[in-house]
Amino acid sequence: MRLGLIPILLLCITSCLCLQGQHKPITWAECQRLGSGTITLQYFAVNPYVTPDETGGPTSIELDLMREFVKFVRKQYNVQLTVRLEGSNVFPAYYDNILKAPPGYFTVGPISITEDRKKLFGLTTPYMPDVQVLVSSDNIPVANNPAEFRAIFQGKRAISMRKTTFEEKLFELKKQYLHELTIEYVGSGQDIVEKLDANKNMFGYLEMSVYLLALKNNKRLVRHNVFQIKGKGYAIAFKKGSDWQVPLNTFFASQTFKPYVNYLIQKHLGADQKELLYQLGKDDSTRVNGMIELLNAENQIRALEIEKQKMWLSQNEVQARMLWGIIGAGALGLSLMAYAFWVKVRANKELAEKNEAILQQQEELRAMQSQLILAEKLSALGKLIASVSHEINTPISAIRSHTQHLQKLADAFSASYPARVRELMPEAFTALQHPLSLPTRVHYSALNTKDERTLRKEIQSQLEAWGIATEQAGQMAMYYIQCGQNVPETCEHLLRSSYALPVLQLAVQLRQLGEGLNSIETSAGRTSKIMVALRAFRGDGVHDYSRPLQLRAQLEGATKRYAQPLARLSVFVLNADPSIYIRGDEADLSQVWQHLIDNALHALQDTPSPELRIAAEAQHDMVVITVTDNGPGLPTAVSERMWEPFVTTKPLGEGSGLGLLITQKIVELHGGSISVASEPGNTVFTLRLPLAVAAVQAA
Repeated sequence: MRLGLIPILLLCITSCLCLQGQHKPITWAECQRLGSGTITLQYFAVNPYVTPDETGGPTSIELDLMREFVKFVRKQYNVQLTVRLEGSNVFPAYYDNILKAPPGYFTVGPISITEDRKKLFGLTTPYMPDVQVLVSSDNIPVANNPAEFRAIFQGKRAISMRKTTFEEKLFELKKQYLHELTIEYVGSGQDIVEKLDANKNMFGYLEMSVYLLALKNNKRLVRHNVFQIKGKGYAIAFKKGSDWQVPLNTFFASQTFKPYVNYLIQKHLGADQKELLYQLGKDDSTRVNGMIELLNAENQIRALEIEKQKMWLSQNEVQARMLWGIIGAGALGLSLMAYAFWVKVRANKELAEKNEAILQQQEELRAMQSQLILAEKLSALGKLIASVSHEINTPISAIRSHTQHLQKLADAFSASYPARVRELMPEAFTALQHPLSLPTRVHYSALNTKDERTLRKEIQSQLEAWGIATEQAGQMAMYYIQCGQNVPETCEHLLRSSYALPVLQLAVQLRQLGEGLNSIETSAGRTSKIMVALRAFRGDGVHDYSRPLQLRAQLEGATKRYAQPLARLSVFVLNADPSIYIRGDEADLSQVWQHLIDNALHALQDTPSPELRIAAEAQHDMVVITVTDNGPGLPTAVSERMWEPFVTTKPLGEGSGLGLLITQKIVELHGGSISVASEPGNTVFTLRLPLAVAAVQAA
């Protein structure tokens, strides 16, 4: 994690000198009472975490920071502290020393802050961002998403250090993606670098700064664009409950602390890495620039390698020419020329390979920039969802509750009022009951202006023929149109009465009240569904991706919810072997099946002979699921952007445009992938999910 090469012998000698004598426990209260005391600083005496200073002693960000703490205590509290150094070069032992540390014993090294560690020992506030990346041997292709990671890393070996966040993350990946993963353990991050450089088909985690230093030292490592760890930061560790927390907190909160830490990071890591670490350590929306800077840094390092190759080639050419001129003609001269030619050919080949690598990196950079810009948009969307979800759900729930209550009252009124009219005015009952009870023939809002005008004239002419005044007949005709009814012949004598117009007006108002309440309920329900989809996109809730699930049962459960529309299809086929099991979260996968079936049914609405086929088959360690329909296909404008938020083929108000985005996210979290191929008459969504082999064997 620190720049520069370190003489191992020097560090070993320093560590031995530091180990002389034992630490004597001392509390902060004792130091204040005595006016002095000796504290012990345990540091990780391994390249590249510690470098020698100008006197040959160990120096690092943390050691220099605690030396500044000693000065701060002398100035602030008039307490003189003496520092005793103790080096450790194996992380598990280094970690165990923290657990049994007496008062006045501090661990100053790359200790990541975690919730579990907070329970075990005292930790300061973070002094530096904690960013860790997944790296591998250079023969392993770059993985850009969870599905690619699972496919690429099957059968590969992991390397890590015990009791680290590296190990914790590898355990998570093993549980979720690589169930047969084996992990080899070493003592330090530098050991991980050397193992990855010297061996094929291995991978592990490294601190970001250690990874970049390894690149600068021409180590053959590859960084992968998945599962990067952004921790809570690095801290100084000490005995839990120790009263040393007080002066440390005061020091970390002082005005001079942050500028001094920035100076130390720049001193030990360089200005470029300091800015890069702070960018990557921020929230998701700000990390976009950090990821772009990281790609640029990697490209610059590789470009420097090419420049070195060019210089080496140039030097060899000059040397070869000088030798050829000195020795002259002859066998020896010819041999040297041949050697120079061979050197040139080999160097040109290596140069071409490096140039190709740079071009590939630049292409990856452009692709990554597009992905990161989209990620920034999605991150902003996630924050918006979190902030407005509760505010929207509360009034929507109230609207739905009151609307349902008003609907019940309106239904009760519509049912009881005609009976009351029959008691008071028997003849008026028929006139009122007719427009209230008969099913709507066609809603007036579905008519265009011309058809409405024609229908109104027909009804008005019929009423005028019965002797009803023109103005009154026109109003009655409009009421009947709004009720979606024709005028029955049996109502002629009733419509001539004085109460006919008010009764029809009341019937229309009651019907409009019911339709309005239904519309409010439908809109509120639609809004609730959108909020559910938004929360699902954000990833709220607890998920269990390891549970074995029978695929056919999952698909059948989803199709039951669409029993009626599926029954209207010309062809519906579900073909999935009951022996196929997958691992995943049942609720999340249920959303996947619903989104795909719902989209297919929507696409088939206007298809003459609609067909929907769902099939699944096991292929090696994956299950391939296809959802095929013979609808019109996806428009080109939609297919190019279908995985972006708010892109939909459904009419305004029917689709949120988040269904496929949520589906893609869920599938990738399960270690799978989703793709689509579409043309008129044949649209196929193809999902690939990990096969639960153990579940199949148990079944």
